[in-house]
Amino acid sequence: MRRARGATLIELMLGIALLGMLLTLLFLIFHMGWNAWRSANLRSDLNDQSRLVVQSLSRDLEASVYASLSLQGEAVSFLSARDDAGVFTLDANGDPVWQRYVIFHRDPARAEVVRAELPLAAPLSAPEPIEVNTGQPLASLLGPGRVIARGVKRLALSVPLNGRRLRMEVDVEQPQRGGLPPARMTLSSAVHLRND
Repeated sequence: MRRARGATLIELMLGIALLGMLLTLLFLIFHMGWNAWRSANLRSDLNDQSRLVVQSLSRDLEASVYASLSLQGEAVSFLSARDDAGVFTLDANGDPVWQRYVIFHRDPARAEVVRAELPLAAPLSAPEPIEVNTGQPLASLLGPGRVIARGVKRLALSVPLNGRRLRMEVDVEQPQRGGLPPARMTLSSAVHLRND
């Protein structure tokens, strides 16, 4: 009668080594997929934050006029003809009745872009910058408001020499885990203002 033969030590070690290599390969494939998903998710978050700033500012600014535009550092203000219900108000001649100033600014301490409103004591029929109406510089009127986006490291605003549009650049940054440098994205856009 023959004895049942078991695996030798070398066969057992070879089997364990093959299993270890297979598990390492599976882990590497999973890890690469996880990193790709995390990277795509991070880029999507950065894109969303920068796009929120550009879209919010563009939507409000397109309904304003160049004559009311005021820039100072990372802040911009302009008139809005929207009333408390959000309805764009016109007078009997079809001209806008300006209700409030809209102010967008970056809060450097919190790295947030904030949208605030400054209601007018009486509606205006002729547009003018906020400094003319209030007698104060725009920087002194910055305050709390609705947070539009977080992680904004820079909000660059300018009016080209040919005017009638506002150029903006939004730099957004988000920290990464594992000692990696922060992820960054810059979005540039321009908004054309209405004729006066």
